[in-house]
Amino acid sequence: MTGLTQDFITPFALALKATLSQIALLNGIPNLLAALAQLKTPELVHKLGSRKRVILPMVFLQTMMWAPILLIPYLITSHQAWWLIALFTLCSVSGTLGNPAWGSLMSELVSVGVRGRYFGFRSQILGLVALVFALIAGAVLNLFSSKVFLGFSLLFAGAMLARFVSWHFLRKMYEPPLAAKRENFKIATFFSEARSSNIKRYIFFVAAMNFATNLAAPFFAVYMLQDLGFSYFTYEIVNASATLATFLSLNFWGKRADQFGNRSALILTSCLIPFIPLLWILDQHLYWLIPVQLLWFNNSYGIYYLWVTSAYSGSHLVANFQGGASRKIKK
Repeated sequence: MTGLTQDFITPFALALKATLSQIALLNGIPNLLAALAQLKTPELVHKLGSRKRVILPMVFLQTMMWAPILLIPYLITSHQAWWLIALFTLCSVSGTLGNPAWGSLMSELVSVGVRGRYFGFRSQILGLVALVFALIAGAVLNLFSSKVFLGFSLLFAGAMLARFVSWHFLRKMYEPPLAAKRENFKIATFFSEARSSNIKRYIFFVAAMNFATNLAAPFFAVYMLQDLGFSYFTYEIVNASATLATFLSLNFWGKRADQFGNRSALILTSCLIPFIPLLWILDQHLYWLIPVQLLWFNNSYGIYYLWVTSAYSGSHLVANFQGGASRKIKK
């Protein structure tokens, strides 16, 4: 699903004649509300007595939300961009509300000693699939450039199908029984004691990193498609370069994390990230931007936070990681 949608929501909005302010809201509101909504996930898990009872309905709802999104150009004649913002917000919130429950579940299913290798390999596979389908998506939009909304409809319909398959296999996942004891958790206490725990310090680190690096992120697509005049396929080649770099490096960083610790890998890769947007200033030709994007590689945020969380309390800690640190704006 990600490969067919992540890089194409902003281009879809541009095709709907969205303004720059609407582009910013499209990228900001869904991520903010999705992050805040996840803070309620541990409570839902406790009330329902199962993590899968939270995950499965939310994934199914996210799947169904792509239908009204792809129908916007055909059924709505005015304020199309605002409808997109509203519907995509619902899609994002439903899709991420189950993330803390999934993170808690995986922290029990994957042992600490192999998490780096497992999630490195898993992310490699996901990255490769997303890369291939993102390039296909860019080619499809180029092919249907004269009927671009038909092209977007094909992408979003494919995303629906892929997410439905994901939902089907999530249903088959084994879920260990929840611990009977519920942690008495208060968010005010959590942040007031932030210096006493790795996960709390880590939340502040990722929140600050995401805030700094994503201030301009909603407008990279606008810049490439409108100012630089890139075609959809060329635009996706630039984006795919970063995905390729992540794909090639994840297994390496996963093994290094298991061998030397996550913190060392995190510090090294994070120090290099700020240089990437600076390099965009120097040149805007494709032969320069692709190598610049190749400098981007995953710094194993997910591996680290799964390492520092525990089993059932992980649903609380992962919720706060997602709620406090994942308020990021995707390109």
